[in-house]
Amino acid sequence: MKCDYILTVVIPVHNRERIVLSALDSIADKRCNNRVKVIVIDDNSTDLTFDVVKDWISLHDEMNVSLIKTDVKGASGARNRGLAEVDTEFTMFFDSDDRMMPGFLSRVVASLDMTAADIVGWDVNFTGKGKPRRIFSAENVWMNHLVHGALSTQRFVARTSIFRTAGGWNEKLEAWTDYELGVRLLGLNPKIEKLRLDYRKTVEVNYTNESITDNASKNPERWIRALDVVEHSLKILSPRDLGWIQYRRAILAAAINGNGQTDIARNELKKAIDGSRIPANVVKMIYCLHHIFGRGTWLIASLYC
Repeated sequence: MKCDYILTVVIPVHNRERIVLSALDSIADKRCNNRVKVIVIDDNSTDLTFDVVKDWISLHDEMNVSLIKTDVKGASGARNRGLAEVDTEFTMFFDSDDRMMPGFLSRVVASLDMTAADIVGWDVNFTGKGKPRRIFSAENVWMNHLVHGALSTQRFVARTSIFRTAGGWNEKLEAWTDYELGVRLLGLNPKIEKLRLDYRKTVEVNYTNESITDNASKNPERWIRALDVVEHSLKILSPRDLGWIQYRRAILAAAINGNGQTDIARNELKKAIDGSRIPANVVKMIYCLHHIFGRGTWLIASLYC
């Protein structure tokens, strides 16, 4: 059995004393404890999270787990702090309210031993609204990420070097941080593979009210700012895919309008209309249909992107 560490799982936590143990328990896998390191970054918790994790570590001395306390204030800063400590070939970022299914991590390690890919992804089980299965695709990667968030946290592992070359997490953003990072990762033209596992045997991603529909009314500027940054990157990295930003802006505008902030929604819709890939009348159609039905309009956008 190999004893060389190949993967580090980085977990940011903030006031998670009630739920973090479930995530940690799901990662504990004696079949690969000697291949996987875990770094928990306690980001300025004011509850007992640090002590709870410390006690858990003391009961799992068979695992290589580091606990670091920081006051960077923000998940992106905490993830970057963890990334700075990684010394393995691959890194995976994980959230403290999600769970790995039994045997999943050992399957990941086995695939990393054999792969020449820079990124390995998988389908996940999403416990929130809509369809539970969230599909990872190694084909049409730009579309699949810009529309479906294929490189969202918990859905892939990547070489540590590619995270660092991309610049890590954008600590200036407060929303869609994995969406924005995914664009920079794809801009490096990584080799991507998919781990063929049933989505119910990979990762259970728990819904935490971070969807755009439910939170567009709460500081909508943070969502707009994220799209602005992504659009700027796409103009350099993949200008042919800028139509998907028009699509995203139309969806965002519909969500913001649905929460009663009509002026902000109108401005965002105008920015979508002013794009050059999708015709103005089609953008308006996407906006209206999403406002009414809430899904499926990406198929219309795909005719032009």
